[in-house]
Amino acid sequence: MREAFKSAVKEAHDEYGHQQGYSGQINCTELVADKTAEYKKAKDKDAFLAQLVNDVPKRDTWGVELEAPVINKNKIKSVVEITPQKGARVWETRFNVLRITHTSEPDTIIAEEKTQGAAVKKARAHTEKTQETTRIEIEKVLVGGKNRVARITYKRSTTEAPGKYFFAVCAPE
Repeated sequence: MREAFKSAVKEAHDEYGHQQGYSGQINCTELVADKTAEYKKAKDKDAFLAQLVNDVPKRDTWGVELEAPVINKNKIKSVVEITPQKGARVWETRFNVLRITHTSEPDTIIAEEKTQGAAVKKARAHTEKTQETTRIEIEKVLVGGKNRVARITYKRSTTEAPGKYFFAVCAPE
């Protein structure tokens, strides 16, 4: 139920926003009670839900699980699609010269070279010209062939279901 409530809050926030802390929707409340057990015991389910709406205090949400979620019980819950590669993948070694920012911003690449010597030359020239600290990183870059190896997708169960919920909400005025 907590996940269904979070989803409803996100949906309300996306739809109505949260103007100065208040939108008048479910996203201005807290889920404080699960009334599912009482709902299951009630003889008149509709009357019970109507009474919940009248009784819920301000700033609160009471939830009822109308239908339980059915989880995926498959042993394997994903499908792998291999992407075939004709021929060889061709990799190239690159030496990246980065300017160190000393901030929360990522360091920026100022040059890419195929040899370490050329990268050191570029880094020294930049540092001597600007007095900025640089560093050199090595990386392998795919230059020939496909970079996608496989695609993995979720495999739903034929009986899987998200569940259904009812929320009685009383947002503050």
